[in-house]
Amino acid sequence: MCSVPGVPIAGSQVSVVVSRVELNQSAGLLELWVTLHQDTHQVCDQKHQDTSHVYEKMHQDIQLPKRVFCGPEGQRGDLCLANVDERWHRARIVSVHDQHYQVFLIDTGRPHRAACRELAWGRDECFILPPEVECCILANVVCAENWPERALNFLRSLPGKEFHGLVLHALMPERNILLDLPMISKHLCKEGVAKKILTSDFKDLVLKSLSLPREEPVTSREEQSSHLCRQLDDECSFFCPELSLNTYAAVRVTEAVHPGLLFCELLVFSKAFCLLSDQMNLELNAEASASESRPRAARTACAALGGDGRWRRAILNHNVRSEDATVEVFFVDEGKTEVIQAANIKDLEPKFLRMPVATYRCSLAGICDAWQWEQKDLDKLKSHTLHHELVGRFECHLLPEDRYTVRLYTDDACINDYFTDKTEATDQTDARPSFPHNRFQNYDAVNCSYSPKGLPQNTAPDSNVPLDTPFCDSLKVGANVNVNISSIDTANRFWCQRSDRNELDVLMSKLQVHYASAPPAPLLEHICVARNPDNNTWYRARVSANQPPSEVHVTFIDFGISKTLSLWELHPIDPTFLRLGAQAFPCALANLPPADVSCANQEFRMFVESAQSDGLQCVVKAVEADEEGGVLSVVELQTQTGGTSRVLAEKLAGKPSAFHHSHHRIQRNLKEKIRVTHSETVHCFYAQLDRNTQLLERVQSDIEKRIHESSAMISSFAVGDLCVARHTNSRWQRGQVVETFPQLKVHFVDFGEMLIVNQVDIQLFPQDAVAARILPVLAIPLALYDIPNTVPPEINDWFSAKVVGNMFTMSVEGSGQQGALCQESGLQVALCQGLDSVNAQVKEKIIDFNKTSSASNVVEQLSITEKPVMSQSLMEAHVDKNSVEITDTEMTEYAPDKPSPAETAPDKPSPAETAPDKPSPAETAPDKPSPAESTPDKPSPAPNLAYKTRLVTAQRQLLYASSITSPDYFWCQSSDADDLDQVTELAQVEGHAVQDPLFPLQLRPHQPCLALYKSDQQWYRAQVVCKNQSTFTVVFVDFGNEEDVRYEDVRPLSAELLAVAPQALLFHLDGAEETQQHWDEAFYNAFVSLIEGRALSITVLDVTHHPETQLPQYTVQIHDDAVHELMQRFEANESKAKTQRDGGSTVLYSSPNALLNKRLAVFVTFNSGPAHFWCQHKDSDKLNKIKEICKEGGWVEDPSFANSLSPGSPCLALDLKDNTWYRAQVISKEKDQVSVVFVDYGKETDIQSKNVRQIPTSLMTVQPQAFLCRFENCDEKTQWLSDEMCTRFVSALAERLHEARAVSVEHNEKFRVPQYVIKDDTGLFETLKSKFCQQQSDGSDKKNNEIKGTQPRASFMSVQIQKNCTIAAYATCVSGPDFFWCQLCDDAELDKVHKQAQVEGEVPLDMDFCNALVPGDPCLALFSDDHTWYRAQILSKSIKLKAVFIDYGNEDDVGFQDVRPISAALLSVPPRAFFCLLNGFKSQNHNGSWDQNADQFFHDLIVDRLLKVTPVRKFPNTETLLPQYAVELEVGTASVNLQMLTFWKNGASKNVPHSETTAVPEEQSVPAKAAEPVVPIRPVPFKSPDVTLYQTVLVHASCIVDPHFFWCQFDSGEEEQRLLKLAEECSHTQPVPTTLDKGAACLALFPEDQRWYRALVQAKTLHHSFHIVFIDYGNEAVDVTMRDTRVLTQSLLEAHPLAFLCALSGFDRLRGRWDDGTDESFYHLLLDQQLKVKIVDQETNAELGLPQYKVEVESEGGCDINQCMRQFWKESADQTLKRKYQDFESATMTETE
Repeated sequence: MCSVPGVPIAGSQVSVVVSRVELNQSAGLLELWVTLHQDTHQVCDQKHQDTSHVYEKMHQDIQLPKRVFCGPEGQRGDLCLANVDERWHRARIVSVHDQHYQVFLIDTGRPHRAACRELAWGRDECFILPPEVECCILANVVCAENWPERALNFLRSLPGKEFHGLVLHALMPERNILLDLPMISKHLCKEGVAKKILTSDFKDLVLKSLSLPREEPVTSREEQSSHLCRQLDDECSFFCPELSLNTYAAVRVTEAVHPGLLFCELLVFSKAFCLLSDQMNLELNAEASASESRPRAARTACAALGGDGRWRRAILNHNVRSEDATVEVFFVDEGKTEVIQAANIKDLEPKFLRMPVATYRCSLAGICDAWQWEQKDLDKLKSHTLHHELVGRFECHLLPEDRYTVRLYTDDACINDYFTDKTEATDQTDARPSFPHNRFQNYDAVNCSYSPKGLPQNTAPDSNVPLDTPFCDSLKVGANVNVNISSIDTANRFWCQRSDRNELDVLMSKLQVHYASAPPAPLLEHICVARNPDNNTWYRARVSANQPPSEVHVTFIDFGISKTLSLWELHPIDPTFLRLGAQAFPCALANLPPADVSCANQEFRMFVESAQSDGLQCVVKAVEADEEGGVLSVVELQTQTGGTSRVLAEKLAGKPSAFHHSHHRIQRNLKEKIRVTHSETVHCFYAQLDRNTQLLERVQSDIEKRIHESSAMISSFAVGDLCVARHTNSRWQRGQVVETFPQLKVHFVDFGEMLIVNQVDIQLFPQDAVAARILPVLAIPLALYDIPNTVPPEINDWFSAKVVGNMFTMSVEGSGQQGALCQESGLQVALCQGLDSVNAQVKEKIIDFNKTSSASNVVEQLSITEKPVMSQSLMEAHVDKNSVEITDTEMTEYAPDKPSPAETAPDKPSPAETAPDKPSPAETAPDKPSPAESTPDKPSPAPNLAYKTRLVTAQRQLLYASSITSPDYFWCQSSDADDLDQVTELAQVEGHAVQDPLFPLQLRPHQPCLALYKSDQQWYRAQVVCKNQSTFTVVFVDFGNEEDVRYEDVRPLSAELLAVAPQALLFHLDGAEETQQHWDEAFYNAFVSLIEGRALSITVLDVTHHPETQLPQYTVQIHDDAVHELMQRFEANESKAKTQRDGGSTVLYSSPNALLNKRLAVFVTFNSGPAHFWCQHKDSDKLNKIKEICKEGGWVEDPSFANSLSPGSPCLALDLKDNTWYRAQVISKEKDQVSVVFVDYGKETDIQSKNVRQIPTSLMTVQPQAFLCRFENCDEKTQWLSDEMCTRFVSALAERLHEARAVSVEHNEKFRVPQYVIKDDTGLFETLKSKFCQQQSDGSDKKNNEIKGTQPRASFMSVQIQKNCTIAAYATCVSGPDFFWCQLCDDAELDKVHKQAQVEGEVPLDMDFCNALVPGDPCLALFSDDHTWYRAQILSKSIKLKAVFIDYGNEDDVGFQDVRPISAALLSVPPRAFFCLLNGFKSQNHNGSWDQNADQFFHDLIVDRLLKVTPVRKFPNTETLLPQYAVELEVGTASVNLQMLTFWKNGASKNVPHSETTAVPEEQSVPAKAAEPVVPIRPVPFKSPDVTLYQTVLVHASCIVDPHFFWCQFDSGEEEQRLLKLAEECSHTQPVPTTLDKGAACLALFPEDQRWYRALVQAKTLHHSFHIVFIDYGNEAVDVTMRDTRVLTQSLLEAHPLAFLCALSGFDRLRGRWDDGTDESFYHLLLDQQLKVKIVDQETNAELGLPQYKVEVESEGGCDINQCMRQFWKESADQTLKRKYQDFESATMTETE
């Protein structure tokens, strides 16, 4: 016997199951909470080997506690019971604080906080058993302080796994067990996070750590646990269930960072999360924050107050240092990170941890993780996924980052396809998004294609010229072409066409003919054709933006005109019409004189009107990027009389000047990040949008370049002159002169402030600064919203000091005086900084200020409702009157030769005239989130800079190789090093400048920078390849080297360094294929030795962009005979390898004859006998090198690689026993399982497909270090006579070095590898053979006959379901809660089985087969109801056969003539249905029985409903000879098991069943003590409402929630008054109930009118209050106390309810969903209306347990409410497809008739 119960003796071997892992970093110990199982031969007490049933009995006994705590009682160390998750657990009190206790759950090893009402005293016998889990310390290892994420992930994976170990010591009285687990210790030491020490030293370390002084004396193991490190508490706080792979689920994207990082929430939990959130906010807002303790350690679960003022579940991302600090938290249910005040976090109560986290970190499947996305791609991703409800298919679970790859589907398409196309594009400059803007369809899914009528299919454009740049030749600087002006926005934005329009005329004619009768089709591309409704003409167009609800903004690419059109006006474009490039290109005037924008635009239009008829010449002066990032040609228009610059200069002479203003796409009610640049008052301050940061950088760069080139100073200026002046930040900025005397005063238009400048710090605005001129003014005038007009100067001064120079979030709440978002009076905004509202702070300041002066003026000043107006003098001085309006700019179109899209009828007014008050898009969709709102904390983008492109000709050049990676990727430099030296010297100067802390955050992939090279600590020019967590991967563009540099080791580049082209060029050798699969190390070395250090004669053949670096890569030819010969030799080797592959061998065994007739020193690694064993070369160094390369390649994931595997494929595979990657070859593949053999060892194993990787190229040609062998003259017929003899043969060869000689080689079909025949030169095999083996010859037939006679009878496979895994199913055969069948939701597999059964059922009758059938045999049987063949199993045999149809569950008596044999193919398919009973209830012979109404209620509850089925246990059913599953059922979110408790009648001496009650039959029963009597739960006590099916009644809606939940009340005034009178009398005469359970009837006080009504208890809430529903109205009340209830009299119980619960008929939640805003519309349709309601169906509401009626509703005016609500209903994708198919089938039948 053991000296201490439950504690194993030292030296005993045990197996443990880990339940929890904790890292004690202060002591360097790893603590494991485990369940101990001692080995059989070392058990302390043989009578108690299996104690699981004893603990189960104990857990049942403690559910009846002795007494609940009455107020504070108990002391530290006392044993008690704690209520956790509605179950009692054994616990020990650790500390007591008033009414709150800290206890330790001794059977789970966890600390727990509880109130006194949640504790109880237990009986003494309940504490006899030792703890169910023990605390063990991993022996003989000391852990490091800092753990990498990979090591932490390993510890997180340990819970639930079983290990074998040795007990070294058991320390008393703390019950600490020092346990040696070699597998865990070895892995931790290998990872470098732990080291081995001696056993004696380790024991001293543990004893010392247990005796360390603490702030509070800790005397028990339970108290120590509450102080342990919480670094691994992810699993201990929030529970995140693992998803089943390759399954579909409805999801909502809560956060979308980029295609590689999204967060998806399972919609099935959405309602539960809403309830959880409401409860959290209700309780946490009511609690006093002063008394709350707050979590402080990183990775701790907490409740955090978000920016929207709601409490959410979160995790701390770092430690909290003080109460005033800010802390970063991660909201686990949304996937968002936010920085909040430390005061806004609280401890999270354990009940809020019960709900699992159903928001998963995901990435789009098929997307390259290293791809760098452009902003437009990210905007596209967010617009189509963020907050949208989609269907997701989870394909792979990636560890250790715990990320799922997912495919997201809309109703019509797969979102992944767009981003997959982006990553596969080879020329990123020509890439065009193929993702549609509004509607799209996945044609692959429906297996159809579209081709316009009258044109041939499979046509494609002849060229790949992008439609954004149609005239590539004409757009070069200096080009001169004859043009027409087709559209004018402003002088800085107009469109030109070539005068020669013959091709365009032909194209337009063909368009009209082709699309005159084209049928509607879904829009697939952003390039399309559009019909202009003004002139009914078709044009080629480009979709540029969506306009809700069904409109898009398009630009006619041949004219430049933009319009907003309905989606029905758009059609897909046929590729034939793409052969002609776009015929219009955007332009801006060069050398436009400084003048007022409106005046300049007017004069320019007049100039075009007068000069267009005489002809215009367009001379391209420069090419710039416009505000949207597109190409903009800066041109001079020439006429016979002169150019635009001279004409406009004369016209605009003397007129006022101004810069261009823009609306900046600001929208109402959408949040924008801004930086305040200047403030005069709270009604007049200026700010820059954070998203315009790069525009400001472009303006400054353009100005500084011109200032650098100009040295002339202007001595005199006039008021209104445009200028550039030096700002207080020492940079030149745009400005306008506002005063010249007595000093020069300049208004800095991009900052909003007026400053006095010196004469030397100002110049006239340079006319050649095109970018600075055409970009709009960046300072936006603002005013605080809802602030009184009169504000004291002190408040304005305080406001200026607070906001200037700081970042805020603004939301536009109102406009200026004119009612539009214009600049004249400033935008009315609300400012926030974090959680603080600046508007509220200003109001408080005003109130405090006015209190000190005059209290009587406070109300008067705060009640002013006029909108504040900006300083008129300031606005007139420097703001354009017609500037910022959130509407499209008015355009004028010109097309004299042919009608353009904008031409209308002569008398038809323009849109501006007909709808002057039409709201802008911002007004019509105020709630639509913008990209800026969805990522408020994202750093501003860096300027879009690039190096100057180097001119490379096709002539031969003499270059030197500077960096060589492979023949398809190497860099060369020219021999001239002068520029390189100058660039390097300048880089050292700029690199030593102080770093801007924002620059690394703004730096993006493919952008230039300066980077520090680690080898020589020098600065060099570089370009970012990718951005990592703390480093950048950069390529040094002057040399070609690549390196990872830290964030602090990058600097911005000056314009001077950018102007010098890179000094190294990236090359690709012509003929070197990118696959590289057969390049060996010798080929690499030969290539490097040929080109390194030599002058190379190179000719450029072609140029592309390298996809990773986005730098030009030149395909070249090296004029060198040696290089040419090397490439030819490579091609020959590749051809030879291909031939070997075609012959059935793998590339890993490319030289199978290399080992023949050689004496090899080998070890025998895996030995199955002399006919099959593996030998390994003794070269351990080479094996170690291979392991290192495999280790690196194992972390390179390719989700699509596993799908390409087939038998014989080489790969890398993860051996789970040592968590190491090895080279392997596939033996076979079945679903997600892959059988492989490790080719360097010979080990065979089965692994999951997610644990295979693509093999690195460098390992493809390295011969395997192990090879398959057999002895000569020994084949598969050799059989070992006994296991002992086989063991002796294996031991004779094991762990010894042998000399082997292969005499021949043959091909092994199983492994698809060579198998070598080994010559037995030593005679070892012959010696063993004579003793241990014999040939299978004479006795083979006899043995075969014996085997044949003992073969088992055929049977069906088991159903493929797992314990405790929830699956979707339908109930098919329902007799009652103890007998029903569920069918899997897999129609495709069931159809296959059904079709095959019909074929096999037509075979002739075989009476021998029928007579041989016995119960349990499988067969095919004919079902009598539909005379169809189904798979069946025989239940009994008499005159007829009784069979159960195993795919449905039906039973039938079948004649002998109606059964047929079943094939092996049908036997191999598992049954599609399984036999069930409800878990938690005994059968009728045990413990209780079902109510007589139970079977019918259960049938109605689950039939024709999608069920969530969770098998709890499996046991054989003796009647059917089939396995039966005890299951938990859910319909929607309601538990069927809980609902059926209403109909369960308990036995006299048994407890009420709960979810963990063991189902029958029990393997072992233990006598239980007599339990206290339990009151059985009764059905709903009220009568049913006085309505019947198909009855029509007049009612009115009394309580409206949504179309699926509303109450209707009868128009019975007299009965209502009678019940009210009775209720009032009962409230004075009836007592308060002693107890109220869920479903109990009572009289309750309605808190709003303080009157008594009949009610039903829906649930118990906190603090012993109740959630009540009033059955005569439908209203609900929360937190009704017991004293506000009364016992009902019999007269009130017998009266029918006056209201009944309804749901609109025809809308099934499982087949669709409602639009946003549906509830409000439905509410207004029913409110205050007399309704005619028809009852069409009845069901039971799962939450209330009341009957709910599906109804058809008609309002007073005859309006059909069900039909009206159709417009708000969206069917699911499968229902839409099914309905379309039914319509098609109906139409087909009509045509046939």
